[in-house]
Amino acid sequence: PYLSYHSQAGIMFPPQNIDQRLPLKSKVIGIKIKREAKAYPLENVQNLTGPITDKVGGQKVFIYPAGKDVTVTDKKGNRIPSVKAYWFAWSAFNPETSIYKN
Repeated sequence: PYLSYHSQAGIMFPPQNIDQRLPLKSKVIGIKIKREAKAYPLENVQNLTGPITDKVGGQKVFIYPAGKDVTVTDKKGNRIPSVKAYWFAWSAFNPETSIYKN
């Protein structure tokens, strides 16, 4: 059942509260620093030719497109932990998340 999961519209284990700001299976890069969570829609990031510069939790972050993935760093180039997830999962664990708009 998991091989075609990404291409199916439905989700196997729906969360109690569904955030409909994005399609449920949109892939996002999630970053949480201190108590601030932010989601970056992967399709928007992958189409960029340069990095996104943003602030999360008061910290400047740089998000670099890298093929089908991204790299997230601080201003010194140190990697910042990030999560690649479906929107429904990221928003269920981080209901206060904001969404990056470019």
